[in-house]
Amino acid sequence: MEYLEHQRSIAPFWGGEDYLAPGEASAHVSNKGRNFFKKHLSSADHMLIGDLGCWCGRHVGILLELARGGRVVGIDHSTASPRVMEAQRRHPEATYKIADLTQRLPLADGDLSGVLCWRVLHNIHWQGGLLRAQQELFRILKPEAPVVMAVRAPTKDMLAEGLISEYSKMPRVLRTFTAVNDRVDIYFTKPSIEAVFGYRFQVEEVELIEESEVIDGLMFTHPYWAVHMLRRDNLPVTWPEESDDV
Repeated sequence: MEYLEHQRSIAPFWGGEDYLAPGEASAHVSNKGRNFFKKHLSSADHMLIGDLGCWCGRHVGILLELARGGRVVGIDHSTASPRVMEAQRRHPEATYKIADLTQRLPLADGDLSGVLCWRVLHNIHWQGGLLRAQQELFRILKPEAPVVMAVRAPTKDMLAEGLISEYSKMPRVLRTFTAVNDRVDIYFTKPSIEAVFGYRFQVEEVELIEESEVIDGLMFTHPYWAVHMLRRDNLPVTWPEESDDV
């Protein structure tokens, strides 16, 4: 309950304003930022590393190298099943599971020696889901194990237009429209990363990076926060109460 109350104290970021940003809608991304997770996911031999939101396995190959003789398990939602099958064809030496990060994952407590969750958590659009996702990250990790993630950062235009303040301790949910379709993402500020994740994880490093994606032959670049965190070891492993209003 203490954790739920902590989350309620920073949870009222649910809003959603319209923001026109051409080219936002694509899940096909480049692999910039690899140096960041190379730096933070190579600390032990024979690791079991989880790639949460593995998609088509774009990071699985390098994670297998970083595991140093260990194993990699890739997990993604059922809607990504065709892409996970593609990952399995590309890297059959890894293990793959279909599961929802906002539900209990098919892993035991403390199974993982490290987690990569790259450009995933900003796609969870409801507050209870974000709470449950980080609870699962905490549950499946060994004490003091690393999490490396990337989440969306606001663009300069968003900051200039006052849609989000760079000093805010609350992320903002914004809907972006394109010629293809529209999407909803959570945009994090640097202070909000500590506010949202700092209860169960020690935030070690936050770096602003840019990554690109190709849509209809055109390349678009977006800002992201690359984040390195360590699982705290002095908190109980519990599953949060079923509730949509936290």
